[in-house]
Amino acid sequence: MTKKILFTPSDNNATSGAFLSMVRLLKILMESYGYDVLVLLHNDGTGEKLLKENKIAYKKIRSFNWFVPYHPKELKRKIKKFLCYFWMPITYIYNKIVIRRISQLLKKEKIDIVHINTSCCYVGAEAAKQSKIPYVWHIREFLEEDQERTIWNKKLAKRLMSNSNCVITISNSLYKKYINFIPTANVKKIYNGIDESKFLQDRRKINISNTKNIIMVGSINKSKGQIQAIKACQLLKNRNISNFSLSIIGKTSDYSRSLENYVKENSMEEFVRFLGPKENIEEYYFSSDIVLMCSEAEAFGRVTVEAMMAGCLVIGANSGCTPELIEDGYSGILYKSGDYFDLANKIEFALNNANYVRKIVENGRNVMLRTMTAKENAEKINDIYNQI
Repeated sequence: MTKKILFTPSDNNATSGAFLSMVRLLKILMESYGYDVLVLLHNDGTGEKLLKENKIAYKKIRSFNWFVPYHPKELKRKIKKFLCYFWMPITYIYNKIVIRRISQLLKKEKIDIVHINTSCCYVGAEAAKQSKIPYVWHIREFLEEDQERTIWNKKLAKRLMSNSNCVITISNSLYKKYINFIPTANVKKIYNGIDESKFLQDRRKINISNTKNIIMVGSINKSKGQIQAIKACQLLKNRNISNFSLSIIGKTSDYSRSLENYVKENSMEEFVRFLGPKENIEEYYFSSDIVLMCSEAEAFGRVTVEAMMAGCLVIGANSGCTPELIEDGYSGILYKSGDYFDLANKIEFALNNANYVRKIVENGRNVMLRTMTAKENAEKINDIYNQI
């Protein structure tokens, strides 16, 4: 008998790493394992188009997440945290109505397993628990360490996560955090899976151009460390090194505009540019030589894996999950997290040692193809479903 899985993503964003990972996983679960899948969206967004393109069924029931700012420093976020003391109880009452609607949906659609795709929203888990349906909780973010936000009702989170049939973390770093938060839960580590067919270029060589193209990909905020990359490039410029350019790809924000101002004030426009958000990101990997991962608390590092598959050298901070993905000097290069002097030194080394770097790139690509494919990820998820 065909099993039916309900997935509840945190967002409805076609560029979100969590959403992209979910869509690829669902395609394989449908095509290779015969599952019937349904996605429950909590808001409007661009993800619906991606679901339609992949012929994945979805429904929409609006709900609220349970996140509040964590130790905010800016006045704007301090005000938001203060307002949350009044707002969150209201959303909790509203979500109770939503949970009842989801419970009805579970019964109507004859759902066998509920899969919560991130730690953002809890209504799917509560509905599954009340309906006595097994549920899996996929945790993809640190929150406090990488997103400067936390869960409003920790007691409820601990209860729901502990009562799940399985909690999946996408790295050892996350596993170590959550095994302490929910010690009685069944917690397993499964790395994200990446579609290798989209990012693989077997014959690609690195450092074949006179000017080396360096890129950063992802959300632009303090936790992602773009300022470290800019300051490292500034040091290289001061050393009279000019055979490089840095392109920062990501959504424009107040913070990104402050970085653009920093670049202008320090006359770095020739070396650093902001491209905004981009689709078909693989095309930018293919035309680049080096990808920087400067996040101090990367929960997984989808960009790291994609870039390595695409034949780029990844230089990453030695913190979060990045050291789990990169063996320093073998499959990539690590620098001391937060130290842009060390980052500049590692970039300079890469610029001056093309033949050695090519070997690192080849090793990195081979490691990713052995360990980080979407098919391997889906196989492990399927094993968990079978155990349930």
